[in-house]
Amino acid sequence: MMRNGVDMERVNALTEAMRKDAAVGRRTLSGITSWNGGAHSTTIVRNFAIPADEPVLLGGTNRGASPTELVLTGLSACIAVGIAYSAAEDGIEVDSIEIDVEGDLDLGGFFEVRLSEGQELEKPSGFEPRRSGERLSVGQEFEKPAGFRGTEHEKTRSVFERRLSEGQELEHREPRPGLEEIRLTVRVDADAPREKIEELVHHGYRRSPVAASLEGRVPIRVCIGWEETRAA
Repeated sequence: MMRNGVDMERVNALTEAMRKDAAVGRRTLSGITSWNGGAHSTTIVRNFAIPADEPVLLGGTNRGASPTELVLTGLSACIAVGIAYSAAEDGIEVDSIEIDVEGDLDLGGFFEVRLSEGQELEKPSGFEPRRSGERLSVGQEFEKPAGFRGTEHEKTRSVFERRLSEGQELEHREPRPGLEEIRLTVRVDADAPREKIEELVHHGYRRSPVAASLEGRVPIRVCIGWEETRAA
């Protein structure tokens, strides 16, 4: 049975198999990245070729999204999947999911630009420290966009904002290369009351492997591979 484009027969079969043997659900994801010169690279994941590059302003050739933009893309796409699957499992029809994602980045971290004595880091525009453990905040209901096709069912559209750096002040004198804050605005059009939409978005976020990886700071091991065929 297909629901929201999700093959529920396959999903149910997989979840049932995992209940019997947890090892069934363990996977090692992999890819191979090849450098094409400058900031341009191509990564092969399964049967997909994913280009990455930097804008011309940063010395790149603009032949693909930047690696950091791909991180943001992976996060928003993963949350969209979580929402769609959560709705499918609950028998809720979803017409659309739209996610705006943005992140604050200090390029001084990558380019190793040191601050002058007495100079302090500036907080990104719109930065508002949050209390630790603060939950998602619900925004105002969105108007239906131009071209929106409704049905006889009630359509609910809600907006949520999630900040991945909750209340962390920028105390370091030297900028770090990573994202300082990520913000997501999620719009869901579904045959469900507002409260259920909120629950779906919360659930979609909580079950997202990418969100969990970013929040949990997954350990990264880097090994250097030496070509065995090089002449001694």
